Parts: sequence; C-alpha cells; structure tokens
Amino acid sequence: MNITVLCGGISPERDVSLRSGALVANALKTLGHSVALADSFAGVENPADANFTTDPSPVPPIAKTEPNLDEIRAKYRVPGDRSVIGNGVIDLCRRADIVFIALHGGEGEGGQIQAALDCFGVRYTGSGHTAAGIALDKDLTKRLLRFAGVDTADWLRFDGNNQSDDTDEYGGGKYSNHNGRAEKIMKEIGIPCVIKPLTGGSSCGVTIVRREDELNAAIALAEKYQSDFIAEKFIPGRELTVGVLEDPETRRARALPAVEIIPRVGGYDYVNKYQAGATAEICPAEIPDDIAQRAAKIAETVHRTLGLRGYSRTDIIYEESTGRLVTLEVNTSPGMTDTSLIPLEAKAAGISFPRLCEIIATL
Repeated sequence: MNITVLCGGISPERDVSLRSGALVANALKTLGHSVALADSFAGVENPADANFTTDPSPVPPIAKTEPNLDEIRAKYRVPGDRSVIGNGVIDLCRRADIVFIALHGGEGEGGQIQAALDCFGVRYTGSGHTAAGIALDKDLTKRLLRFAGVDTADWLRFDGNNQSDDTDEYGGGKYSNHNGRAEKIMKEIGIPCVIKPLTGGSSCGVTIVRREDELNAAIALAEKYQSDFIAEKFIPGRELTVGVLEDPETRRARALPAVEIIPRVGGYDYVNKYQAGATAEICPAEIPDDIAQRAAKIAETVHRTLGLRGYSRTDIIYEESTGRLVTLEVNTSPGMTDTSLIPLEAKAAGISFPRLCEIIATL
C-alpha cells in the first residue's frame, strides 16, 4: 500500500507525535509498504512530488520539556493565520491508499483532521471525527461511561467562558461556573484531587493536589493549556492501562494484556512517560486473573460505548484494598514510540511492532 503517515501537529504532544510517526513509517516500510511521512502542521511544499518510499526516515528524540507552540506557530504561520492543517497535507493524503494518523492530542486526536479527511473521502486509521472529539473531552467521556455503568471518579467541570452562577449536576459529575472554583472543589471534591485540562494528553497541565494551598497553582497550570478543566477526586491505587485492538476480519474489539505503570521517581508525568528507563512498565500486569479479566472487559466496554474504531487505550486505577477498578480516561490515538504502552501490550500478545502498525492500517 501507499501510506501517508501524519505526525507532528500543533499540540503539547507534538514531539511525541513526531517520534511516533517516524517509528510507524519505518515499521510499515520494513513490511514493503511505501510511505510518505508528513508533519500535518508544517505542511508539504510539493505534494505531487512527494515520494512514497521504503527508505528509512530519521527518528527524532523527545525532549524532556514540552515544545514551545508559540515558536512553532511563528515558524510556520503568518500572524493571524489560525489554520491547523499545513499547505499540501490534504493533497498528499488524497494520493495515499490509507492515512495513518500518528498525531496525539489537539486537532489530530480531537477529530478535526479526521473531519477534514472525511470531507474528501480519504480513508484513515483509528476513530472517526465524532468519536474522537467526544473521547478527547474528559467530561463528556466520563458522563457517557457512567451512563454505561463504568466506574469513574467523581468530578467537576469548569468552563472558563461561563461567568454565570449556574451549576448543573449529572450523575457524579457537576458542571460549574468560573467563580469560586477553589472553594467549590474543596467542598464538592475535596483533597487530594486531580486538576486536568479538559482535552489535554500526556499529563500536560495535570496536577495531583495533596494540600489546599496547592490548589490555585494547579488551576493556573491547567488554564495555561486550556480555559476549561476538570477537578477529579483522587483515587489511590495501582495504575493500569489496557489497550484494545480490533480483529481485522471480524472488527470485534479485543483487549490486549494489561500494563502496570510504576514511575521510578514521582508521578507518571511527561518526563516519566517518554524518557527511557524512567518508568517500570510491567506487562502482563502482575494482578489477580479476575482483576485482569474485569479490566479487559472495561476497556472493551469503553471502546464500544464511545463508538471508537480500530484501536484505543483505557487508563484504569486498581484500588487493591477494595478490588475497585476506576476508569480515568481513554486514548484514541495512543503513543507509538519505543516507550509507549500499546506496542508493549501487543508484543506481550505476540504481535510485533511492524505487524501492529499494519493491522491498524488494514483496519
């Protein structure tokens, strides 16, 4: 096949995506596929001349700090240009048999790229634009999962554009106004809690708040990424993640072996996720069989409930003392780097990285 791999983009996960894209491209090339690798934000100068090739692509490193998105915008856009898709990208995608979306967060995981490709009838990997957009929104995801009977921690959503005094309750979640945020979090959620940007990924802008005097700083950090955020009750326990990969013939969603994530120092933040050796990742997770089976069922339920397609990865907290499994969030375009978890789970299931990439493209 001729495959265009899209990576980069304009989200805090840009550097991760650039590495994912290069590794995916090289893996597909080893199986004989011809690949054109493109940064979706930077664009393509001459898409008609872009080569679909089997020559290896250079693999960039991931820095210990997130990229400066203002500098990247200034490099590739004139002032006032708010476009998120670079020149020539859609044309290059239309030349391919399939587009492999190796974008994480932002427009690449939130459905904008997918919607644009849908408009041109271009086939692509992963979930469609509606499901992708819903799944990236932590509040909408938690509402739907709770409705489907999936356990998730109580939370509040804060809308930075809403200055009213209205509060709308649904399930265990509450939609809250802009004012009195810290006080409301203390009253409704309590400490410890987790503050997260509404649609962020890779732990960017996320803080586990363990003391009341840390709360305002955590809110300010989340708002650096997005004005809307959620405050979620902190659930102590072992951190698991379970990937789902559909069967290429039946399209049935099947869970991969669970991974337990144990950071060597601190929490599972941006550095510990992408710097080799920073985190112990045990796969299959050393948990009781019944817990592994329940976690697998949860991941499959999440995949179906949100209408996801191809593959996904669900993050879960295992509260050992009670046996409770609490779903945190879902990833519709999970990392495909050499420290990422879906490739590790696939390997435990006997699926090599090149074959995993080919299955995703075939789906």
